[in-house]
Amino acid sequence: MADILVQCPRTGAPVPTGLKTEWVLLKSLPCVAVPLRCPACGQMHKWKPDDAWIGSARQSSDANLLSASRASLLAAAIRGGAKTPE
Repeated sequence: MADILVQCPRTGAPVPTGLKTEWVLLKSLPCVAVPLRCPACGQMHKWKPDDAWIGSARQSSDANLLSASRASLLAAAIRGGAKTPE
């Protein structure tokens, strides 16, 4: 199982949602907004499965080095149906 991550809309940093899933399950979640207290900025955000991608929360300190554009590209690739390596 992997961590579900989303991008903080204020800082652009990838943040863990506190949930874990497999790729197949993430794609099948209903499009419902889920509230999240953002660890990057402290604000409440709502995210939907279309906004999320799978990664490792343990790498979140390294992931903070990602630019917002790179995180956006990763999220767009996943939303576009890119497959993860098995």
